[in-house]
Amino acid sequence: MDNFGIRLQNFLQHYEITAYKLGKDIDFSNAAIGNMLSGKTMPSFDFLSKLMELYPLVNANWLMMGRGEMFVDPNIKPRNNKLHSPDLLESKNEIIGLLNEHVKMKDDKISQMTEELREFRAAAKLLREK
Repeated sequence: MDNFGIRLQNFLQHYEITAYKLGKDIDFSNAAIGNMLSGKTMPSFDFLSKLMELYPLVNANWLMMGRGEMFVDPNIKPRNNKLHSPDLLESKNEIIGLLNEHVKMKDDKISQMTEELREFRAAAKLLREK
């Protein structure tokens, strides 16, 4: 990833958006943004102008050249996102575990209710035959 790609990734992390969402917001393909993130391509003027229009607080000199701070207002500080911190991953894994347990409980309840429905249908059929 080249320096622009790193800065673009920092931008995405600060705003907590994905490359896909940014692409939708400024009418660029996910592939085009992915290529910029990986350093395969440099941003076009169209990309930069749309991005700066939507995010006017971002310092264009920082984004393009790495000069200055991320934001034109020195009081705004980039978020120190720890997208892969152990605590965050552990919390996510705990939540996923709880959700999986909840889904399993729901699946078990659906299976139980389906079996009860079969039994009721069988009993109703017997009653109709008499």
